[in-house]
Amino acid sequence: MADMAPNEELITTEEELEVWLLLSQVRKELLMASDRELKKRFGISTVQLGIIHALYASDEAGVSISLSDLSRQVLRKHNTVSVILAGMEERGLLTIERDNESKRSLSISLTDGGRTVFRETEAKRKNIKLIIGSLTAKERAQIVALLKKMDQKARDILYQGPYS
Repeated sequence: MADMAPNEELITTEEELEVWLLLSQVRKELLMASDRELKKRFGISTVQLGIIHALYASDEAGVSISLSDLSRQVLRKHNTVSVILAGMEERGLLTIERDNESKRSLSISLTDGGRTVFRETEAKRKNIKLIIGSLTAKERAQIVALLKKMDQKARDILYQGPYS
């Protein structure tokens, strides 16, 4: 009983299943709505936007971001992110430079074109705003707090022990 999370004894299998199914369904629908709009209007995917956002934020903060950090942020494996980055470099959205001393170290930077795509997507995206905008400000604050709590617990579980 000591290892139980707060309120763990109160949740039923049906409640757990309903929460999990709804979260999965809404996540998939948000990604589909986002991908549809991003592909049509900007020619990029949601994952590519996630990469652009991470690079933009790190650039604004004046820090570089590693491939490992980037992979963690977009929840994809290193090799998957490497393939995506190569395609984005071909499209002129970013540049990739290998460190001469350590061939494994990369320097990834947004180009002016990548920055432009980021600013345009921030200003002109509608689908996600319409979906999330269906909640009141109070509801948005509540869902953010609840999702952060669940996210932290998931990360605690995923990144502990010998399998992290």
